[in-house]
Amino acid sequence: MSKILQKILGSLAGLALGVAVVLAVGHFSGERAVGAARVTPVAEFSGRLRLVWLQFSSDATEITGVAQSDFLAALRSDTQVLITLAGQQERAAFEQFLSNHKLTKLLHNRVRIVEVTGPVTPWTRDRALYLDGGAGGLRLLVPPAPDQAWQRRFNDWQAVATLRSAIKGAKVMELPLEFDGGDLALLTDEVVFGSNLVAKNRSRGFATAQDLARSLQVWTGRPALALGIHDGDVPRYHLAMYWAPTGRRTAIVGDPRLARAITGPRFAVGDLSVETGDLLVADDSTPTQAQFDRAAADLVRAGWAVERVPVVAFDERTYVTWTNAVAESDADHKIVYLPTYASASDGPDAPIRQLDALGAAAWQRAGFAVRPIRVAGVWRHHGTIGCLVAVLQRVVGPDGVTD
Repeated sequence: MSKILQKILGSLAGLALGVAVVLAVGHFSGERAVGAARVTPVAEFSGRLRLVWLQFSSDATEITGVAQSDFLAALRSDTQVLITLAGQQERAAFEQFLSNHKLTKLLHNRVRIVEVTGPVTPWTRDRALYLDGGAGGLRLLVPPAPDQAWQRRFNDWQAVATLRSAIKGAKVMELPLEFDGGDLALLTDEVVFGSNLVAKNRSRGFATAQDLARSLQVWTGRPALALGIHDGDVPRYHLAMYWAPTGRRTAIVGDPRLARAITGPRFAVGDLSVETGDLLVADDSTPTQAQFDRAAADLVRAGWAVERVPVVAFDERTYVTWTNAVAESDADHKIVYLPTYASASDGPDAPIRQLDALGAAAWQRAGFAVRPIRVAGVWRHHGTIGCLVAVLQRVVGPDGVTD
């Protein structure tokens, strides 16, 4: 989350909570992890969306409102929506938000609202890893509690536990791992992570990618694949910002050179950095290109079929990317809720509109129908629609039974 968005959401430094709230969560330790036979990841692309979680904060809607409303409007009519928000005033603001975007009737009887301790942020994807435990219920794997001085992030961490009241059998379990949900991708038969996650957790005893892979296999019941070995081998940010699975062992991976072929060197969309206020200019450097190439090469070495797609990297956390999406599939349909960046003022030949078309075409070649989600207000805050949505339940298989 960008510093500007933090400022919009309220000054956090120096805040002290009057009452410390401690979650009643379980802790993973060695063989106490949920066994592989009983746990199925809520996989990144497989299965139809059954239940999605969004968090609403009225003072963030200037940034996230268009993307959230586009997503809610585009969902299938049988997808349920869980909204967490902070109190009655925010509930009223959310109801007004639905009305303003003509969503009230469309989402009738499909939305459940759960009130949480506020204030909160809208970034639900990063708050946990979501494992479908079958009859055992949803497992919400969370990192250790953040510093309470970071008030909204701490409240986000607490909000995960409130999901237990909305989902029968759900359990929250704390991992001895510092992570954002976007640092990993949970598939039906594998967990994929970037080497930056090792660097985050060296102080926790993870010296190598192999060390972390072994623990992830215990915690999730799936073998783990590392992209890169050392910090900086691959992009130092969330995996979904540069990689997305599109099928069983098929993926798309960002490639800055493909974007540069359209935009020319040192491309600038016109947006300013939320940290520095400087114009965001594409990073055309050889080391940055090498990071994306390494991610693609490691996937190919592991037996994946990889297609490269455009990406514009402005800095280590600010991307224009078409991999950070929400996808679903069943026997009859494949749908991707895909970030789009062009604005109404961009002409048909504008580079950003051409890049949107190339990003959509890659998903279409993989068999997905594209439902565009406008993220022009979100992306410079270091995320897209994939960061604003947590998929809690999917329906898989032709019989409509969730694994």
